[in-house]
Amino acid sequence: MIYLNLSPPSEKKLFRLACIEKMVNYYIAVVLAAIVFLVFAFTGVKYFLLLHTGILEQSVAGQRTEEIAQKIKDREAVIKDFNFIISAVNKIGERKIEFSDILADLSEIISKGIVISDLSYNSFSGNADSFVLEGESGTREEFLIFTEKLDQSPRFKEINSPLSNIVKKENINFRIEFKLEI
Repeated sequence: MIYLNLSPPSEKKLFRLACIEKMVNYYIAVVLAAIVFLVFAFTGVKYFLLLHTGILEQSVAGQRTEEIAQKIKDREAVIKDFNFIISAVNKIGERKIEFSDILADLSEIISKGIVISDLSYNSFSGNADSFVLEGESGTREEFLIFTEKLDQSPRFKEINSPLSNIVKKENINFRIEFKLEI
C-alpha cells in the first residue's frame, strides 16, 4: 500500500510541529511523573530512616539506662556492706569492750601448761559478738582444768569447746568460742 501525503507543505510543517509538541508534552509528563514518584519515594525513605533512627536512639538510651541502673544497684550493695560494717564498729564502740580486762581475767585462769596464741573478737559471724581463743596445752588434764575454770568464771558465758580439743592426750592445739557477760 502506498501512502500519499497531499497536504500542502505549510500544513505538513504544522503537523510535524504538532507531533513534536505532543512528544515534548508526553516526555514532560513522564519526567514530571518520575519527579513526583521520586519525591514520594524519598519522603518515604526519609520518614523510614527517621523512624529507625528514633528506635535506635531509644534502644541505646534504654541500654544506657539499664547500665546506669545496674551501677546504682551495685553501689547500693557496697553502701549496704559499708553500713553493716560501720554499725558493727559502732556496736563495739558502744559496748566499749576492753581487751585488757579480758586478758587480765584470762591470766587469772590460765595455768603454766596453757599458752594462748590468739584472742579475736568476731561480730560478723552467725554467732554474733563471740570471742575466739586459740592456744596450746601441754596435757589434756591441764586443758580440762582450764575449761572448768573458764566455765566457773562469772565473766565468760556460752563457752563452746569442741570435742576435737580433747582427743589428744598431749600437745593439744585448742580453739574455744565464748561470749562475755556484760
